[in-house]
Parts: sequence; C-alpha cells; structure tokens
Amino acid sequence: MFQIKKKFALPVGAVFFVLTFALFYIGVALILGNPLVLTNYLAFAIFSFLVGIIAACFVFFNLSIGFVIFSLGYVLGFGSMFWAFNEGMTGWGDLIGLIQMMFILGIGLASAVIVEIILLIIKKVKKA
Repeated sequence: MFQIKKKFALPVGAVFFVLTFALFYIGVALILGNPLVLTNYLAFAIFSFLVGIIAACFVFFNLSIGFVIFSLGYVLGFGSMFWAFNEGMTGWGDLIGLIQMMFILGIGLASAVIVEIILLIIKKVKKA
C-alpha cells in the first residue's frame, strides 16, 4: 500500500489526540449543551491520549492498512456519535452516542489488528 515514515508517528498521534479532544468537546459541550467539569476534561484527555497512542503505533510500526482501517472506524465512530447527539433520543442520545462511538472505534481497532496479523502471516508463508 503506502509507506508512512516513523518520524511522523508523534505528529500523527498528536493530531489524533487534539482532534479527539476537540470532537468530544464539540459534541458534549456545544451540541448537547452539558456543562463540563474537571473530570470531563480529564476523561476526554485520557481517552484522547489512548487514541493518539494507538494511531501513533500504527504509523510507527508502518502498519498502513491497519492505520487506514482504524482511521475509518474513527471517522465512522465519531460520525455516529454526532448523529446520536443530534437526534436527541429523549434524553438517551448522549449515552447511546458515546457507547456507539466506542463500540465502532473498537470494531475498527480490532479489524485493523486482525487484518495486519493476517498480512503478517501471509508474508511469513510467502517467505518460507
């Protein structure tokens, strides 16, 4: 597929961190209109940090197909979260949106790892 240089791992992780934090802030504070306290910011930062580390690891280990799959799950997850926030769903939209986003992001991560493991096995078999 395409090659991503290791030197871009930290910037990619930082972009995912900032983007995730901003999307959470936009979704919870602006769309839902919930007042945020320190624990909200801490939870946003921890989750954003984990997502940034995962994205950086895909880049650092040059797992480009896994990175694309993870990024797709990321976009779909946050898109579904915003859709659920916007729909309202009689007070359950916020919880449903967050769970839905994490579930889709988890599916994207698991799919990316499985695809990369399959590709690794195929490379090993071709080499032998």
